[in-house]
Amino acid sequence: MKTHGFTLIVSVSACLLLVGCGGVAEQDSGQQNDKKEKTIKEKKGGALYTRLANEQLKVLISGCKKYHYNTGQHVSKLADFKSPPEGMSEKEWKGPYLGKILADPWGNEMIVESNEETVVVLSCGPNGLKGDSDDLTMEWSNSSGK
Repeated sequence: MKTHGFTLIVSVSACLLLVGCGGVAEQDSGQQNDKKEKTIKEKKGGALYTRLANEQLKVLISGCKKYHYNTGQHVSKLADFKSPPEGMSEKEWKGPYLGKILADPWGNEMIVESNEETVVVLSCGPNGLKGDSDDLTMEWSNSSGK
């Protein structure tokens, strides 16, 4: 009987160790997940995402140029690519000038700003905040002939 009781204690101890090890394994798994998330964030801030955002900006500038050449006006917001300006028929407008406009690689909506001569398209970059050092911008001016 003592042997049977000893076996039970050993079995229970082994189970507790396994459960305890499972906890450690879960911590290790959590640390691995943290590393994966950090790696993903680093990649999102990396060169590939920046190149993708710059390509999107080029596409937006191209659409801005087409819009300006056909309407005589600058795009002032993303929605302008999808509908004619006030006072212009669909036939005169010749749009839409872009298909689906995607968010930047970091999930932020692209921004278009313009004045009488210049259009600026921008991505707020990895941190999603406009007006700081990680913003990506591209500019076109109808007076520059570009």
